[in-house]
Amino acid sequence: MFFSLFLWLVGSFRITAENPTALANCLVGADFSCYRLRVKGQTASFSVLSFAKKKALRHLRAAGLAPVSVTFCGLPAKLAALKGRWGLLLGLAAMIALPLFSGRFLWQIDIVGNSRLSDGEVLAMLAEEGVFEGVYVGDLDPRTVANRCVMHNESLAWMALNLSGNRMEVDVVEYDGKGETAAPLLPSNVSAKKSGVIRRVELVSGVAEVKEGQVVNEGALLISGVNLLRNGQYIYQPAAGRVFAETLNEITITEPFAVSEKSYTGEVISEKTLIFFTKSKKVKKYSGNLPANCDRIEKKERIMLFGRIPLPLWVKTVEYRPFVFTERKRSEAEASEAARAALGEVLARGELLSCKISVSVDGDKVTLYALYRIVEDIAENRPLVE
Repeated sequence: MFFSLFLWLVGSFRITAENPTALANCLVGADFSCYRLRVKGQTASFSVLSFAKKKALRHLRAAGLAPVSVTFCGLPAKLAALKGRWGLLLGLAAMIALPLFSGRFLWQIDIVGNSRLSDGEVLAMLAEEGVFEGVYVGDLDPRTVANRCVMHNESLAWMALNLSGNRMEVDVVEYDGKGETAAPLLPSNVSAKKSGVIRRVELVSGVAEVKEGQVVNEGALLISGVNLLRNGQYIYQPAAGRVFAETLNEITITEPFAVSEKSYTGEVISEKTLIFFTKSKKVKKYSGNLPANCDRIEKKERIMLFGRIPLPLWVKTVEYRPFVFTERKRSEAEASEAARAALGEVLARGELLSCKISVSVDGDKVTLYALYRIVEDIAENRPLVE
Protein backbone atom coordinates (compact mmCIF):
# COMPACT_ATOMS: atom_id res chain seq x y z
CA MET A 1 0.00 0.00 0.00
CA PHE A 2 2.77 2.43 0.98
CA PHE A 3 4.79 1.56 -2.11
CA SER A 4 1.75 2.17 -4.31
CA LEU A 5 1.37 5.58 -2.72
CA PHE A 6 5.05 6.24 -3.30
CA LEU A 7 4.73 5.33 -6.98
CA TRP A 8 1.75 7.66 -7.35
CA LEU A 9 3.56 10.59 -5.69
CA VAL A 10 6.87 10.32 -7.62
CA GLY A 11 5.25 9.26 -10.91
CA SER A 12 5.84 6.17 -13.06
CA PHE A 13 5.46 4.90 -16.61
CA ARG A 14 3.27 1.94 -17.51
CA ILE A 15 4.75 0.09 -20.50
CA THR A 16 2.70 -2.46 -22.47
CA ALA A 17 4.13 -4.95 -25.00
CA GLU A 18 3.01 -8.08 -26.86
CA ASN A 19 4.21 -11.66 -26.21
CA PRO A 20 4.00 -11.95 -22.41
CA THR A 21 6.43 -14.92 -22.24
CA ALA A 22 9.19 -13.11 -24.14
CA LEU A 23 8.61 -9.98 -22.11
CA ALA A 24 8.92 -11.88 -18.82
CA ASN A 25 12.21 -13.52 -19.93
CA CYS A 26 13.48 -10.12 -21.07
CA LEU A 27 12.79 -8.48 -17.72
CA VAL A 28 14.56 -11.26 -15.76
CA GLY A 29 17.98 -10.04 -16.81
CA ALA A 30 17.15 -6.31 -16.90
CA ASP A 31 19.49 -3.84 -15.16
CA PHE A 32 16.56 -1.71 -13.92
CA SER A 33 13.76 -2.27 -11.45
CA CYS A 34 10.25 -2.96 -12.68
CA TYR A 35 7.02 -3.35 -10.78
CA ARG A 36 3.48 -4.68 -11.16
CA LEU A 37 3.90 -7.08 -14.06
CA ARG A 38 0.42 -7.89 -15.35
CA VAL A 39 -0.63 -10.25 -18.17
CA LYS A 40 -3.82 -9.58 -20.11
CA GLY A 41 -4.52 -11.80 -23.10
CA GLN A 42 -1.72 -11.47 -25.69
CA THR A 43 -0.13 -8.44 -23.97
CA ALA A 44 1.69 -7.77 -20.72
CA SER A 45 2.48 -4.54 -18.91
CA PHE A 46 4.81 -3.35 -16.14
CA SER A 47 5.72 -0.12 -14.37
CA VAL A 48 9.05 1.65 -13.99
CA LEU A 49 10.04 4.84 -12.24
CA SER A 50 10.27 7.94 -14.39
CA PHE A 51 14.09 8.02 -14.54
CA ALA A 52 14.19 4.37 -15.76
CA LYS A 53 11.84 4.84 -18.71
CA LYS A 54 14.47 5.31 -21.43
CA LYS A 55 16.59 2.42 -20.17
CA ALA A 56 13.54 0.11 -20.15
CA LEU A 57 12.58 1.04 -23.72
CA ARG A 58 16.14 0.44 -24.98
CA HIS A 59 16.20 -2.94 -23.24
CA LEU A 60 12.91 -3.99 -24.88
CA ARG A 61 14.04 -2.94 -28.35
CA ALA A 62 17.30 -4.81 -27.92
CA ALA A 63 15.27 -7.94 -27.19
CA GLY A 64 13.13 -7.41 -30.29
CA LEU A 65 10.03 -6.31 -28.38
CA ALA A 66 8.17 -3.19 -29.55
CA PRO A 67 6.12 -1.34 -26.90
CA VAL A 68 2.42 -1.12 -27.68
CA SER A 69 1.84 1.82 -25.35
CA VAL A 70 3.70 3.95 -22.80
CA THR A 71 1.48 5.74 -20.25
CA PHE A 72 2.60 8.38 -17.76
CA CYS A 73 0.91 7.77 -14.37
CA GLY A 74 0.74 9.32 -10.90
CA LEU A 75 0.63 12.83 -9.47
CA PRO A 76 3.23 14.34 -11.84
CA ALA A 77 1.09 13.12 -14.76
CA LYS A 78 -1.98 14.85 -13.33
CA LEU A 79 -0.07 18.10 -12.83
CA ALA A 80 1.38 17.93 -16.33
CA ALA A 81 -2.14 17.54 -17.75
CA LEU A 82 -3.16 20.75 -15.98
CA LYS A 83 -0.26 22.77 -17.38
CA GLY A 84 -1.66 25.92 -19.01
CA ARG A 85 -5.21 25.13 -17.88
CA TRP A 86 -5.56 27.88 -15.31
CA GLY A 87 -9.26 27.37 -14.78
CA LEU A 88 -8.74 23.79 -13.61
CA LEU A 89 -5.77 24.81 -11.48
CA LEU A 90 -7.83 27.51 -9.78
CA GLY A 91 -10.66 25.04 -9.24
CA LEU A 92 -8.24 22.54 -7.70
CA ALA A 93 -6.82 25.26 -5.45
CA ALA A 94 -10.34 26.24 -4.39
CA MET A 95 -11.22 22.61 -3.56
CA ILE A 96 -8.15 22.42 -1.32
CA ALA A 97 -8.65 25.84 0.27
CA LEU A 98 -12.37 25.57 0.96
CA PRO A 99 -12.13 22.66 3.44
CA LEU A 100 -9.19 24.36 5.17
CA PHE A 101 -10.92 27.71 5.69
CA SER A 102 -14.60 26.70 5.65
CA GLY A 103 -14.86 26.51 9.42
CA ARG A 104 -13.95 30.20 9.73
CA PHE A 105 -16.83 31.51 7.66
CA LEU A 106 -20.58 31.08 7.80
CA TRP A 107 -21.74 29.03 4.84
CA GLN A 108 -25.31 28.13 5.64
CA ILE A 109 -28.18 29.67 7.65
CA ASP A 110 -31.27 27.54 8.35
CA ILE A 111 -34.45 29.11 9.77
CA VAL A 112 -36.81 27.05 11.95
CA GLY A 113 -39.96 27.93 13.88
CA ASN A 114 -41.27 30.63 11.52
CA SER A 115 -44.76 30.51 10.01
CA ARG A 116 -45.92 34.07 9.29
CA LEU A 117 -42.41 35.42 8.71
CA SER A 118 -40.67 34.18 5.58
CA ASP A 119 -37.09 32.94 5.58
CA GLY A 120 -36.13 36.02 3.57
CA GLU A 121 -37.56 38.36 6.21
CA VAL A 122 -35.65 36.63 9.00
CA LEU A 123 -32.45 36.67 6.94
CA ALA A 124 -32.94 40.41 6.34
CA MET A 125 -33.23 40.97 10.12
CA LEU A 126 -29.99 39.05 10.67
CA ALA A 127 -28.22 40.94 7.88
CA GLU A 128 -29.05 44.25 9.59
CA GLU A 129 -27.18 42.95 12.63
CA GLY A 130 -24.19 41.82 10.55
CA VAL A 131 -25.01 38.12 10.19
CA PHE A 132 -25.12 36.74 6.66
CA GLU A 133 -23.64 33.89 4.65
CA GLY A 134 -19.95 34.57 4.14
CA VAL A 135 -19.35 36.50 7.37
CA TYR A 136 -16.32 35.62 9.54
CA VAL A 137 -17.67 33.53 12.44
CA GLY A 138 -14.90 34.62 14.82
CA ASP A 139 -16.54 38.04 15.10
CA LEU A 140 -20.05 36.73 15.87
CA ASP A 141 -21.74 36.93 19.28
CA PRO A 142 -24.91 34.83 18.73
CA ARG A 143 -26.64 35.85 21.96
CA THR A 144 -26.15 39.58 21.37
CA VAL A 145 -27.34 39.31 17.77
CA ALA A 146 -30.47 37.39 18.82
CA ASN A 147 -31.33 39.93 21.52
CA ARG A 148 -30.89 42.86 19.14
CA CYS A 149 -33.11 41.22 16.52
CA VAL A 150 -35.90 40.73 19.09
CA MET A 151 -35.56 44.32 20.37
CA HIS A 152 -35.67 45.85 16.91
CA ASN A 153 -38.46 43.71 15.41
CA GLU A 154 -41.95 43.64 16.92
CA SER A 155 -42.81 40.48 14.98
CA LEU A 156 -40.33 38.46 17.03
CA ALA A 157 -40.88 37.25 20.59
CA TRP A 158 -37.71 35.18 20.93
CA MET A 159 -34.70 34.09 18.88
CA ALA A 160 -31.71 31.81 19.37
CA LEU A 161 -28.69 31.39 17.10
CA ASN A 162 -27.06 27.96 17.25
CA LEU A 163 -23.66 27.96 15.53
CA SER A 164 -22.07 24.65 14.54
CA GLY A 165 -18.95 24.93 12.39
CA ASN A 166 -19.88 26.85 9.25
CA ARG A 167 -23.62 26.27 9.70
CA MET A 168 -26.06 28.29 11.79
CA GLU A 169 -29.56 27.27 12.83
CA VAL A 170 -31.83 30.18 13.72
CA ASP A 171 -34.71 29.22 16.01
CA VAL A 172 -37.45 31.86 16.19
CA VAL A 173 -40.70 32.33 18.07
CA GLU A 174 -43.04 34.80 16.44
CA TYR A 175 -45.04 37.36 18.38
CA ASP A 176 -48.67 36.90 17.40
CA GLY A 177 -49.69 40.43 18.38
CA LYS A 178 -52.15 39.17 21.01
CA GLY A 179 -49.99 39.60 24.08
CA GLU A 180 -49.67 35.87 24.81
CA THR A 181 -45.93 35.72 24.37
CA ALA A 182 -44.34 39.07 25.05
CA ALA A 183 -45.18 42.38 26.64
CA PRO A 184 -44.54 45.77 25.03
CA LEU A 185 -41.52 47.74 26.20
CA LEU A 186 -43.29 51.05 27.02
CA PRO A 187 -46.04 51.67 29.65
CA SER A 188 -49.45 50.89 28.19
CA ASN A 189 -53.03 49.77 28.85
CA VAL A 190 -55.06 47.03 27.23
CA SER A 191 -58.49 48.17 26.00
CA ALA A 192 -61.44 46.48 24.31
CA LYS A 193 -61.55 46.82 20.55
CA LYS A 194 -65.23 45.77 20.52
CA SER A 195 -68.13 45.19 22.92
CA GLY A 196 -68.84 41.81 24.50
CA VAL A 197 -69.22 39.65 27.59
CA ILE A 198 -65.95 38.64 29.26
CA ARG A 199 -65.33 34.90 29.29
CA ARG A 200 -61.70 34.68 30.50
CA VAL A 201 -58.58 36.79 31.04
CA GLU A 202 -55.06 35.56 30.30
CA LEU A 203 -52.86 38.08 32.09
CA VAL A 204 -49.21 38.57 31.12
CA SER A 205 -48.43 41.83 32.89
CA GLY A 206 -50.36 44.70 34.49
CA VAL A 207 -53.55 44.70 36.58
CA ALA A 208 -56.75 42.99 35.33
CA GLU A 209 -59.72 45.39 35.49
CA VAL A 210 -62.45 42.99 34.34
CA LYS A 211 -63.71 39.58 35.36
CA GLU A 212 -65.70 36.73 33.83
CA GLY A 213 -69.33 37.58 33.02
CA GLN A 214 -68.76 41.33 32.92
CA VAL A 215 -70.21 43.28 29.98
CA VAL A 216 -67.77 45.73 28.40
CA ASN A 217 -68.14 48.30 25.64
CA GLU A 218 -65.68 49.19 22.93
CA GLY A 219 -62.74 51.14 24.39
CA ALA A 220 -63.27 49.86 27.95
CA LEU A 221 -60.14 49.33 30.09
CA LEU A 222 -59.36 45.62 30.36
CA ILE A 223 -55.81 45.52 31.79
CA SER A 224 -54.22 48.54 33.40
CA GLY A 225 -50.57 49.50 33.20
CA VAL A 226 -50.92 51.75 36.27
CA ASN A 227 -50.31 50.03 39.58
CA LEU A 228 -50.95 51.71 42.98
CA LEU A 229 -48.42 50.71 45.63
CA ARG A 230 -49.11 50.51 49.36
CA ASN A 231 -47.18 53.71 49.99
CA GLY A 232 -49.58 55.60 47.75
CA GLN A 233 -47.20 55.90 44.82
CA TYR A 234 -48.02 54.84 41.26
CA ILE A 235 -45.81 52.81 38.97
CA TYR A 236 -46.30 52.63 35.22
CA GLN A 237 -45.66 49.41 33.41
CA PRO A 238 -46.47 47.76 30.09
CA ALA A 239 -49.79 45.91 30.26
CA ALA A 240 -50.20 42.77 28.19
CA GLY A 241 -52.49 39.78 27.95
CA ARG A 242 -55.42 38.27 26.12
CA VAL A 243 -59.02 38.93 27.06
CA PHE A 244 -61.61 36.63 25.51
CA ALA A 245 -65.19 37.80 25.23
CA GLU A 246 -68.42 36.60 23.69
CA THR A 247 -69.26 38.99 20.87
CA LEU A 248 -72.22 39.38 18.50
CA ASN A 249 -71.24 40.21 14.91
CA GLU A 250 -72.80 40.57 11.50
CA ILE A 251 -71.25 40.47 8.07
CA THR A 252 -72.37 40.82 4.46
CA ILE A 253 -70.38 39.13 1.69
CA THR A 254 -71.05 39.73 -1.99
CA GLU A 255 -69.80 37.41 -4.73
CA PRO A 256 -70.46 38.36 -8.39
CA PHE A 257 -71.19 35.73 -11.01
CA ALA A 258 -68.65 37.21 -13.45
CA VAL A 259 -65.03 36.88 -12.29
CA SER A 260 -61.65 37.49 -13.94
CA GLU A 261 -59.23 34.57 -13.94
CA LYS A 262 -55.62 34.18 -14.98
CA SER A 263 -54.91 32.33 -18.19
CA TYR A 264 -51.22 31.58 -18.75
CA THR A 265 -49.82 31.95 -22.25
CA GLY A 266 -47.37 29.06 -21.80
CA GLU A 267 -44.33 31.28 -22.32
CA VAL A 268 -41.59 31.10 -19.66
CA ILE A 269 -38.91 33.79 -19.40
CA SER A 270 -36.00 32.86 -17.13
CA GLU A 271 -32.92 34.56 -15.70
CA LYS A 272 -30.06 32.93 -13.79
CA THR A 273 -27.68 34.43 -11.25
CA LEU A 274 -24.60 32.82 -9.71
CA ILE A 275 -24.18 33.79 -6.03
CA PHE A 276 -20.96 33.42 -4.03
CA PHE A 277 -21.65 34.45 -0.43
CA THR A 278 -22.79 38.09 -0.82
CA LYS A 279 -21.43 38.52 -4.36
CA SER A 280 -23.59 37.78 -7.38
CA LYS A 281 -23.14 37.61 -11.14
CA LYS A 282 -26.02 37.32 -13.58
CA VAL A 283 -25.13 34.59 -16.08
CA LYS A 284 -28.40 34.60 -18.02
CA LYS A 285 -30.31 37.81 -18.53
CA TYR A 286 -33.48 38.61 -20.45
CA SER A 287 -32.80 41.61 -22.66
CA GLY A 288 -36.38 42.41 -23.67
CA ASN A 289 -39.23 44.08 -21.83
CA LEU A 290 -41.21 41.95 -19.45
CA PRO A 291 -44.97 41.65 -20.06
CA ALA A 292 -47.19 43.84 -17.91
CA ASN A 293 -48.99 40.82 -16.45
CA CYS A 294 -46.74 37.99 -15.33
CA ASP A 295 -46.05 35.90 -12.24
CA ARG A 296 -42.54 35.97 -10.81
CA ILE A 297 -41.26 32.67 -9.44
CA GLU A 298 -37.88 32.64 -7.72
CA LYS A 299 -35.93 29.61 -6.51
CA LYS A 300 -32.45 29.30 -5.09
CA GLU A 301 -30.46 26.08 -5.32
CA ARG A 302 -27.20 25.36 -3.53
CA ILE A 303 -24.32 23.74 -5.42
CA MET A 304 -23.22 20.50 -3.74
CA LEU A 305 -19.76 18.97 -4.07
CA PHE A 306 -20.03 15.27 -4.98
CA GLY A 307 -23.75 15.65 -4.28
CA ARG A 308 -23.12 15.76 -0.50
CA ILE A 309 -20.90 18.66 0.59
CA PRO A 310 -22.60 22.10 0.43
CA LEU A 311 -20.50 24.84 -1.17
CA PRO A 312 -20.98 28.61 -0.65
CA LEU A 313 -22.33 28.81 -4.20
CA TRP A 314 -25.95 29.18 -5.23
CA VAL A 315 -27.78 29.40 -8.52
CA LYS A 316 -30.81 31.68 -8.33
CA THR A 317 -33.35 31.16 -11.06
CA VAL A 318 -36.11 33.69 -11.67
CA GLU A 319 -38.96 32.70 -13.98
CA TYR A 320 -41.57 35.06 -15.39
CA ARG A 321 -44.79 33.46 -16.63
CA PRO A 322 -46.99 35.83 -18.63
CA PHE A 323 -50.77 35.60 -18.36
CA VAL A 324 -53.91 37.34 -19.55
CA PHE A 325 -57.15 37.89 -17.69
CA THR A 326 -60.17 36.07 -19.02
CA GLU A 327 -63.71 36.55 -17.76
CA ARG A 328 -65.68 33.54 -16.60
CA LYS A 329 -69.28 33.40 -15.44
CA ARG A 330 -69.82 31.29 -12.36
CA SER A 331 -72.98 29.43 -11.50
CA GLU A 332 -75.09 30.39 -8.52
CA ALA A 333 -73.76 27.38 -6.62
CA GLU A 334 -70.14 28.38 -7.28
CA ALA A 335 -70.71 31.97 -6.15
CA SER A 336 -72.53 30.78 -3.02
CA GLU A 337 -69.68 28.40 -2.22
CA ALA A 338 -67.14 31.22 -2.58
CA ALA A 339 -69.16 33.40 -0.20
CA ARG A 340 -69.36 30.61 2.38
CA ALA A 341 -65.60 30.04 2.10
CA ALA A 342 -64.98 33.73 2.82
CA LEU A 343 -67.30 33.51 5.83
CA GLY A 344 -65.42 30.45 7.07
CA GLU A 345 -62.17 32.45 7.18
CA VAL A 346 -63.87 35.07 9.34
CA LEU A 347 -65.40 32.54 11.73
CA ALA A 348 -62.04 30.79 12.17
CA ARG A 349 -60.76 33.80 14.14
CA GLY A 350 -62.56 32.64 17.29
CA GLU A 351 -64.65 29.92 18.93
CA LEU A 352 -67.99 29.77 17.13
CA LEU A 353 -71.10 29.65 19.36
CA SER A 354 -73.91 30.24 16.84
CA CYS A 355 -74.39 31.45 13.29
CA LYS A 356 -77.45 32.32 11.21
CA ILE A 357 -76.95 32.61 7.46
CA SER A 358 -79.17 33.88 4.67
CA VAL A 359 -78.26 33.82 0.97
CA SER A 360 -80.00 35.81 -1.74
CA VAL A 361 -79.51 36.34 -5.47
CA ASP A 362 -79.59 39.92 -6.66
CA GLY A 363 -79.20 40.23 -10.41
CA ASP A 364 -75.61 39.34 -11.28
CA LYS A 365 -74.39 38.51 -7.77
CA VAL A 366 -74.95 36.40 -4.69
CA THR A 367 -75.24 38.14 -1.31
CA LEU A 368 -74.61 36.28 1.94
CA TYR A 369 -75.63 37.78 5.28
CA ALA A 370 -74.49 36.18 8.57
CA LEU A 371 -75.29 36.97 12.19
CA TYR A 372 -72.87 35.06 14.38
CA ARG A 373 -71.73 34.85 17.97
CA ILE A 374 -68.14 33.85 18.79
CA VAL A 375 -65.65 33.95 21.65
CA GLU A 376 -62.65 35.95 20.50
CA ASP A 377 -59.76 37.98 21.84
CA ILE A 378 -60.85 41.63 22.08
CA ALA A 379 -57.62 42.94 23.68
CA GLU A 380 -55.92 45.90 22.04
CA ASN A 381 -52.75 47.44 23.44
CA ARG A 382 -52.70 51.23 23.72
CA PRO A 383 -49.79 53.32 25.06
CA LEU A 384 -50.33 55.38 28.18
CA VAL A 385 -50.78 59.12 27.64
CA GLU A 386 -49.47 61.26 30.50
